[in-house]
Amino acid sequence: MRETSKNGACVQTDDGLNQYHVPARYLGNGADKRDMSALGRDQVLRVKTSSHEDLLTYGLTDGGTAGLIWGYVIVCVGFLLVFASLAEMASMYVEDLSYWLMTIYPTMAVSNDKATSRAPTSGGQYHWVSEFAPKSCQKFLSYVTGWLCATGWQCAIVSIAFLAGTIIQGLIVLNDETYVFQRWHGTLLVIAITAFSIFFNTFLAKRLPMVEALILILHIVGLFAIIIPLWVMAPRASAKSVFTQFDNNGGWSSLGTSTLVGFSGTITSMIGYDCAAHMSEEIRNAGETLPKAMMSAVVVNAVLGFVMLVTICFTLGDVDSILASPTGYPFIQVFFNSTGSYAGTNVMTAILILTLTASTITEVATASRQLWSFARDNGVPFGEFFSHVNPGWNIPLNSVLVSLAITALLSLINIGSTAALTAIVSLTITSLMSSYIISISCLLLKRIRGEPLPEHRWSLGKWGMAINIAALAYLCPVFVFAFFPLTSTVTVSTMNWSVVMYLGVIFFATAYYWLGGRHKFVAPVALHNSFESLDLANVKPMLSSLSTIVIIALIIGLIYQYFIFPYILSPLAKIPNAHFTSPITSLWILHKRKTGNEIKTIYCLHRQHGPVVRLGPNEISVNSIDGLRTIYTGGFEKTSWYSDNFLNFGTDNLVSTRGYKPHSIQKRMLSHVYSKSFLQNSPDLQRVSSIIVVGRILPLLDKLAQTQEAINVLPLLQGIGQDFTSAYLFGSEYGTDFIRDVAKREQWLDLYEKFKVLHPKERYLGEFEQGCLALCDKVSDDLKEGKTGSNQGTQPVVYAQFYRCLEKDPEDWERKRLTLASEMLDHLIAGHETLGISFTYTLWELSQRPDLQARLRAELLGLSPTLRIASSENEKDSALPSARSLDNLPLLDSIIRETLRLHTPVPGPQPRVVPSSSSQPVTIEGYTDIPGGTIVSSSAFSLHRVVDVYPNPDEWLPERWLNPDSGNSEAMNRLFWTFGSGGRMSPTMRVKQHALSQDVTVLKLVVGAIYTNFTTSIVDDEGIEQEDSYIAPPKGRKLVLQFTSVS
Repeated sequence: MRETSKNGACVQTDDGLNQYHVPARYLGNGADKRDMSALGRDQVLRVKTSSHEDLLTYGLTDGGTAGLIWGYVIVCVGFLLVFASLAEMASMYVEDLSYWLMTIYPTMAVSNDKATSRAPTSGGQYHWVSEFAPKSCQKFLSYVTGWLCATGWQCAIVSIAFLAGTIIQGLIVLNDETYVFQRWHGTLLVIAITAFSIFFNTFLAKRLPMVEALILILHIVGLFAIIIPLWVMAPRASAKSVFTQFDNNGGWSSLGTSTLVGFSGTITSMIGYDCAAHMSEEIRNAGETLPKAMMSAVVVNAVLGFVMLVTICFTLGDVDSILASPTGYPFIQVFFNSTGSYAGTNVMTAILILTLTASTITEVATASRQLWSFARDNGVPFGEFFSHVNPGWNIPLNSVLVSLAITALLSLINIGSTAALTAIVSLTITSLMSSYIISISCLLLKRIRGEPLPEHRWSLGKWGMAINIAALAYLCPVFVFAFFPLTSTVTVSTMNWSVVMYLGVIFFATAYYWLGGRHKFVAPVALHNSFESLDLANVKPMLSSLSTIVIIALIIGLIYQYFIFPYILSPLAKIPNAHFTSPITSLWILHKRKTGNEIKTIYCLHRQHGPVVRLGPNEISVNSIDGLRTIYTGGFEKTSWYSDNFLNFGTDNLVSTRGYKPHSIQKRMLSHVYSKSFLQNSPDLQRVSSIIVVGRILPLLDKLAQTQEAINVLPLLQGIGQDFTSAYLFGSEYGTDFIRDVAKREQWLDLYEKFKVLHPKERYLGEFEQGCLALCDKVSDDLKEGKTGSNQGTQPVVYAQFYRCLEKDPEDWERKRLTLASEMLDHLIAGHETLGISFTYTLWELSQRPDLQARLRAELLGLSPTLRIASSENEKDSALPSARSLDNLPLLDSIIRETLRLHTPVPGPQPRVVPSSSSQPVTIEGYTDIPGGTIVSSSAFSLHRVVDVYPNPDEWLPERWLNPDSGNSEAMNRLFWTFGSGGRMSPTMRVKQHALSQDVTVLKLVVGAIYTNFTTSIVDDEGIEQEDSYIAPPKGRKLVLQFTSVS
């Protein structure tokens, strides 16, 4: 049963609740009820007394101390005029709404009785614009103003919370010199402060008046608690310098321009006193309370702020030193310089932090009511959801929680760029000032036209028009300068991006309006008591309480999933991030990989952040000896990246095999023929080496020296690598002769360039694979029939070893046939690539140093036998120096090692996966509990540049290997990771752990033969820089050298 109470509130006599589930005691007095009814709105929010507290933000801006003080005075006077105009509108009555209702809804029966009550709605400016704008543009201007207000107040939450959060960071910096200022720490503090404000605005909302009263006391008492120590203890500047010294640190054309640009700092402290209007539905007797609250807040805070500002300016001290304060806030440094006490500075700063936190509570209340009110008029998408007042809460809970989500998302901008987030502060200023300009302009136009204004309880009287004009004269130029950057020299980081954000908001709002919003938005002026004739009782909210809970839970879940867990709770959260988005997405590092910038980028990250860096949500890079040992000897298995890139014939080989156990089995089959002792004593390798070096390489180079013909050595050196590899795999009878057969060499290299860009599935049995498979089948047939040669150098050493291991179990031979071919093809590919790259950069470095060539030649001539070109046919069959004797040449060894360190042919990361079933928690470089499934990797490029192990890491210094520090020698060898670990550990030749690769043996032999007989000089090395890729040849694919014979 419905009845009317004495105060005019419609209540339910059975349970004391109205249709909105609001207890009658919270519905305000009769005047409040009639005021709302005049605009077609039922008052549904709790009413409580409210006051607004704002905080001046201090800082030295363009204009110096004089510009700051006098600019503050101008700003205060200007905003006094502005808020006087707004306060008058807030107190006005609305007359004859029936005419507007009939204009918009001509079919409705509307009473002609005039409404004679004030309109206390939370809409504020957009509501006033709806009342005072010309009829032709009432709806659109009201709509745009609503968007500007909603945007401004949502950004205001971030602005105040960001200020409070980063002041806390500044205080930590002051007290703890070891603390490293991280932007994401500030973001977390912003979210924490906002979350506290949200908590207060929901569960403790009824305590808000009491808390605001306490904050008012703290605000005033805190002012004196700050200024008294400053006046007593701090050295003071002269009045002349404080009040007359203008500065132009922004490089503007004049001091006047500089001072106007600097207004933005002081505007921040004086804007937003219209917040009381957005709480009007929760204020008793709002028609009288609002104007008084707004004007008293402006006056009191202007006076208190002026006292504080003058105090700060007098006690600044050396401006340059406080601007360079590591705290990030000059006033904290002023406090410390003045008191000389950490405790005193902490207390003084804590007062500001408390008042700012309290201001955030108020900002949340204001922003949520503004959004709620605008959504109630269908001004934003999902208006029914935002405007829903949850039964039992009696506050716009949905709008409050959405404000938290918006703040959390905006605060993430700070992780990427503080400058970008600073633009949010400017957006707060420009959005709210725009709403002031539109509102006052509409009121002024009504006055100019001589149209009667609604009755009001707080009037500007005959000065109204003059004050309105003066307010606009102040607002318009200040609005323009609010978009200016602080310096005249604009870069990406110094640009004031608020102009882009502001235009973006206007564009979106306008687009939404014309695309359908105009049909949904109901200007407040269109509402009247006659709406009560509609059966509103049967209009149900679009979202039920259950669906609201589901949506809120979804939002909370998304915030947890994409922010709280990855940034705070994840075991990887303590690891430095490569990029601020790394905890939630791998897009940044994937972009680096795709654009060929991954390897050097990761190296720079390690130099900046240390041995462990987080590349993605579940991916880290490690750059240390201990980390290397943990990852590559701890049973971590390969990722799918290996099979995606190194699979041949659709079949695994040693590189693409992911499982630790099958990889170990296959590796054992080949380990014997790749052991150091086998390589040093193998007669087959000795014979192959003699055939290639004495019979092919030296005659070709001698011919080039005689004709003085320059040559691109890269394809030649790749051919040398292929000849050695193929001969050792299949025997010299089936090996290539790419040194002399240029046409076949070019065909091979061309086929390979096409082959390597294909996905493994696209490669299957293409021309490249078919050629290798045919060769493997031929050698297999000869092994079965015993036709392989018995002479040294003709034995298929590697192939025969692998074939016999697989032949022991002939079952499923077709699969094993492809396994053989896959392994051999991988060796062939790696042979020409890694050896070709290593040869090229060794010759390039030596060609720049003729004196080092001479020293190397002197060392090589001490070999017995030597590597001199044979002077007769009989000498061509003479033995070469043994591999052991080559290993005993310190200068040659240091040259090869340093080349492989600085120009490693395989610099890319070697990814592994942390085992999910590990019985012990995985710890890497002090970071504990690395979760299973995390991708971890190291790269030779970064490991070879650890400064503590390799001083001057980007320089080619062979002497570092000749006389290493006794304590550093072991670390140098342990970090020497040229051929990876376990994956492509010399893709050409697998070796046991810690053994040298055949590549090194071949490198020493060939380089020794070249520099025993020739000198080299550079003709063209354009594009010699290595590619940023897993295997890294020169970008220009060339190195043109001139060979000269030596006697």
